[in-house]
Amino acid sequence: MYKWGCDGSQQTRFKQEFESNSDSDANIFQSSFVPLQLSCNQENKVIWQNPLPSSTRFCKPIGIRFVKEIADITNEEISYVQNKINLLKATQVTQTNKTFLVKHVKMLAMVDAKDCNAATDTKSTMRCYICGATSKEFNDLSKRKDINEDSLQFGLSALHARIRLLEGLLHVPYKLPVKKWQLRNKKTKKIGDTRRIQKLVESDSRRS
Repeated sequence: MYKWGCDGSQQTRFKQEFESNSDSDANIFQSSFVPLQLSCNQENKVIWQNPLPSSTRFCKPIGIRFVKEIADITNEEISYVQNKINLLKATQVTQTNKTFLVKHVKMLAMVDAKDCNAATDTKSTMRCYICGATSKEFNDLSKRKDINEDSLQFGLSALHARIRLLEGLLHVPYKLPVKKWQLRNKKTKKIGDTRRIQKLVESDSRRS
C-alpha cells in the first residue's frame, strides 16, 4: 500500500540560467509517493510497516516539472498518474522456491486544500469541496446538503472540522474593535494587528 500526491513550490531565481529564455526553474511541480505497508492478504498479517509515514525518509519522486501549480496542471498530473496506476500489474517475486504476487495499491492521500479544490473543480477556498457549502452556510446546522461521494477520498474538509475552533475564538477578541470578520482595508488590519500583539504581551506577562 502506498500514498501519493503532488504539490508545487516557488523559489527566487538568482543567477541560474537556461539555454532558452523561455525556460525557468522559479516554479517546481512534483508528484511523489510513500510506501506505507506490506501485508499478506491470506493471513491478514502485516509484514512491513512504515515507521515514519509522514517523514521524507521513504518518499520517492514520481516526476518533477518546471511549471507553476495551477488547477489545470494539478488535474493533468492526477489524471496522468492515476492512469499509470490503473495499468500497474502485480509484481512476481520468487523466494525459497515460493512465488509471491505483490499487488500495488496507491491512494491519493498526500494532498492539500488547493489539490482537493482542483480535483473536485471547486473554485473558492471558502467552499467545501464535499458538499459545496459556503462559509455563510456552515453555522446553519439544520441545513442538509447532498455530498459528492467521490470527494470523500480526500478526507473531511477542514472547513467543517472543528479543529480550528480555538483559532476562531482567538479571532473574536482580535476583531472586536472593528466588528468585522474580514479586515479588508489598511486601517482595520492595523487595529487587528495591534490587538493581536496586545493579547500576546498579556499572555507572556501572565506566564512570567
